[in-house]
Amino acid sequence: MTKTETHELIKKLLRMAEHPNSNPFEAAESLARAQKLLFENNLTREKINLTESTEPQPVGRVTKTEENGYQWKAYLAYVLAKAMMCTMVKESHSKSMHFIGTYDNVRSVLEMFAWIVPQLEAIAISDFSKYRKTGGTQNGISWKTQFFAGATSVIKKRLDKPYQDFATGDGKAVCLYNDAAVAKAVKKAFPILHSSSRRVAQGVGYAAGQKAGAGIRIMPQKRLSGTLALGGG
Repeated sequence: MTKTETHELIKKLLRMAEHPNSNPFEAAESLARAQKLLFENNLTREKINLTESTEPQPVGRVTKTEENGYQWKAYLAYVLAKAMMCTMVKESHSKSMHFIGTYDNVRSVLEMFAWIVPQLEAIAISDFSKYRKTGGTQNGISWKTQFFAGATSVIKKRLDKPYQDFATGDGKAVCLYNDAAVAKAVKKAFPILHSSSRRVAQGVGYAAGQKAGAGIRIMPQKRLSGTLALGGG
């Protein structure tokens, strides 16, 4: 890599780390990579000229429907959205999930969702088969409901810490601004919202799900291809 290419890469990483719309994971990863390159090339931030605008992106909405496993997938989507400074509003009657946030943040949520769901579904099938072979008598629907609830509970814990670190540290102002913009968009799109809660028994399936949630990779190794169209709030 030439000196110019190195400088450009560092500038790109710093812009991502400090952009108002960067989510906690992208910000932390980008900053760590930038700092490593600065150290390796004996550079300082003062020598890196950042000139591009960091104006916040507009907030919009993307709707996704799920025919199978809607309840657990909707909860997982909500957990991911919160960690990525978005929100998710569900409409159970149409099995719809409405993701509201900036382009980059909604994209991150959808990428994580598409990455995590197949992993959990595959593990659930394998682990339930093992459970029945060892004499387990719980039916598949009940066991898998517990499994997905347990997995999502652990994923939530894994995501909470980096978000809290970001929201109470250098990213506090970013989070406050973003939360206000998202709340305004939600209010405009959904003037009347009803909250709901759902308890799941913590049995054998729940414990298996917790183990799966602790072991899977949360972030995809590379971004999904294609474009994302954000509808107006």
